[in-house]
Amino acid sequence: MLSAALPSRDSQKLAAFPDTMSRKQAAAFLTALGHRIAEKTLRNMASNKNAGHGPPFTRTGWRSLYYTRVDLEAWSAGRTAKIR
Repeated sequence: MLSAALPSRDSQKLAAFPDTMSRKQAAAFLTALGHRIAEKTLRNMASNKNAGHGPPFTRTGWRSLYYTRVDLEAWSAGRTAKIR
């Protein structure tokens, strides 16, 4: 898991987030991981014209959806490049 590789201060900050998150919580979680991303950006990434560009989510109704911690960490790791 990605959070285990972070320093203890960051791990404590990330531990406060639940396993399933709203869009607002997901934006805060990704920002804590180092990806400055706004709630509105996640909304745009989830729209039909941008499908597949954002982190995976599960829709629970017409307007409600949630992101899982594992999916957000995997998406974040896939967007992070190692600098040589």
